[in-house]
Amino acid sequence: MTNKLNTAFKNDITVVLNLENREQVMNASSIWIDLRSNETQFSTIDKDNLKSFINTGRKVVMVGENSNFRKWNLSILSVTGGKYIGNASSSSQPITPLIKHNLTHLIEQISFGGSAWGVVDGGTQVFSEHNTITLWGASLNILTIFDTNPLWSNDFDTPQFRINIASWLSQSLECNIEDSDNDGVIDQWDNCPETPLNSYVNSTGCPLITGNSAISGRILMNNQPLTHGSATLIQSGELFQKSILDKNGCYKFEKVAEEKSINVMIRRPAK
Repeated sequence: MTNKLNTAFKNDITVVLNLENREQVMNASSIWIDLRSNETQFSTIDKDNLKSFINTGRKVVMVGENSNFRKWNLSILSVTGGKYIGNASSSSQPITPLIKHNLTHLIEQISFGGSAWGVVDGGTQVFSEHNTITLWGASLNILTIFDTNPLWSNDFDTPQFRINIASWLSQSLECNIEDSDNDGVIDQWDNCPETPLNSYVNSTGCPLITGNSAISGRILMNNQPLTHGSATLIQSGELFQKSILDKNGCYKFEKVAEEKSINVMIRRPAK
């Protein structure tokens, strides 16, 4: 998890012992609060500063554990609200996402065990099985995790989840998410960073159709080039590429699958 955070924050991370310096807290872009000992609790100043930070909409991750850390878990919930239920034994079945969210991006299921998970009542449960991984707040800007195994243990199948947490936390109050090839998938999640312009892509930024052939054509109306409009390639009933008609009424599609049927739909804007 440390490597994932360092990558997401480009090694620009400040480590502090507590949250009692209000100016320092309020100048942070986001906050990660790691697991502490069972006897540790937030001070009144910690809690006040943390709540003020949360009220700005910036993101916070707080890590708890099972009932061996009950006091610390209760201290976390004194900030978020909700109730600590106790331990729940893990299942051999993988857990699956309950919500569509950046935290569950590209995750169909994850396997992590452990003898017992900490379980809470309240908030928005992120994964099935038990309410161990939870989002809180009106803007869902607080994440609590009451089990350290998915974060730190190499014995559990959670690498994508760790990437997602670091990415979500590092994007606090940022709208400038880079998409270099303009395919609608940000660079951080784009497995095909140089997709041809106007291609239809999947959730990882890769073209839905890959091939080596290209097709082109010219559209005339009343023997004159149609210069305002677009052509869309349809293969096997699905949209795959779009091409804006040039000044000569021409279009071109790259990487066309030869084994699939080819249809071209022309759109002309209303006059």
